[in-house]
Amino acid sequence: MLHEVLSMPSLSGVMRTLFCLLLWKKAAAQSVQVRCSVGPVGALHPVQGRLERFDVGPGCAARERGDKETHVIAVGRVTNSPENKVTVLLKPFSLTPLRNIHLLLSSKIPVSWWLEAEKLPPNLPVLVQVSSNSSVHTSSLHLNVQTVHSLPFHPRALHRWALKHHGNLSSFTHTTHGNRVYVPLGEDPSLPAVCQLQSVFLSNSYVTSDLQTQEVQGCSDGPSGGISAEVHVIKLHSAGSGLCG
Repeated sequence: MLHEVLSMPSLSGVMRTLFCLLLWKKAAAQSVQVRCSVGPVGALHPVQGRLERFDVGPGCAARERGDKETHVIAVGRVTNSPENKVTVLLKPFSLTPLRNIHLLLSSKIPVSWWLEAEKLPPNLPVLVQVSSNSSVHTSSLHLNVQTVHSLPFHPRALHRWALKHHGNLSSFTHTTHGNRVYVPLGEDPSLPAVCQLQSVFLSNSYVTSDLQTQEVQGCSDGPSGGISAEVHVIKLHSAGSGLCG
């Protein structure tokens, strides 16, 4: 009678192999932790923190008829910007052909207005009338800038001045402080025919905000060999939505 003897690894050998494997995984994890030490991140870190607080103030919006649309913006004080920079973000409601754009920019203090465009043709003509103490800049639009030496700032006075010189308006946005203004372009059929000034103008489209840089704790590690995908882990302590004070 033949007996077949099977060679089975001993239990102690299996335990030693498993123990060594666990040690290797633990050492690898510790090496990653050493390479990626959590601390304040710099400007080159892939994840940056921003806090945006929206504000409301006097204003209005309407369906301005004709071959142009006029948007009036007034900012009393620039926040979180040593160079007094206010960014105006222009974006169309839809892909329908746009009309000539007129911007009226008023401020009590010298302001550096920066116009940023999204989904706008580069040859779109934009006429900008600005207070004599301020400047206008852009990297993507064709501007015709006119300085107005007697441009009012008070909401009602500025509203009357704009109606006198431009007829009807597409929007009027007035804020005591901030550094960003959102202006949608194009005709919204849901808006009234006349831009009647309101002491508190609530809108999800025409808004002003104060954008602040927030401190972020984190780390980053270079890509490992053979791994093409990037993985970013983000922990957010709090979040908000909509208009907030």
